[in-house]
Amino acid sequence: MFVLGCVACCRLGLLDWSLLLLCSIFGTSMKEPSVSPGPTPVPVFLTKLWVLVEDSANCDVIAWNTNGQTFSILDEQRFTKEILPRYFKHSNLSSFIRQLNMYGFRKVMSLENGLVKSESAIEFQHPFFKKGRPELLEHIKRKVNSVKTEDAHLSQDNLQKVINELKVLQDGQSNMDFKLDTMRREN
Repeated sequence: MFVLGCVACCRLGLLDWSLLLLCSIFGTSMKEPSVSPGPTPVPVFLTKLWVLVEDSANCDVIAWNTNGQTFSILDEQRFTKEILPRYFKHSNLSSFIRQLNMYGFRKVMSLENGLVKSESAIEFQHPFFKKGRPELLEHIKRKVNSVKTEDAHLSQDNLQKVINELKVLQDGQSNMDFKLDTMRREN
């Protein structure tokens, strides 16, 4: 089950037909959502993304592709200047794309004659972000940065090597100090 509270949407300024559609699909009301152990809440970023892609008022800037499996930013400049500030309170396209990547969205490369088209729309895909399937949103999870975990193991190994090398150097230094003291006493 997917939780999308109308109160949260109201706070985001998302009162329009798409909000009413989502509320009717999920049976939410205009009261504060109750905290229950069962349903999985959908992150605000994904809720906003869903609403803005679904909103036909934005269809000349961002829209579902015909197959409903992907969505495209059709007008990068208008998206940055008009849509991002309205929904996300910033106008930084790189930050928006970084958020998409953190939730597992992938950029779809359009190929034409074997070359990537740079002037075309920016298209994104996620296995659980489909047109007409808002119930799938609860399955989209923010990525856990596994690289940091791997780096931590590598760093731990490297740290142990450095400690061992330092011990060898300290032992060598102690040995040299002993020899130097012995030579001084002999002379």
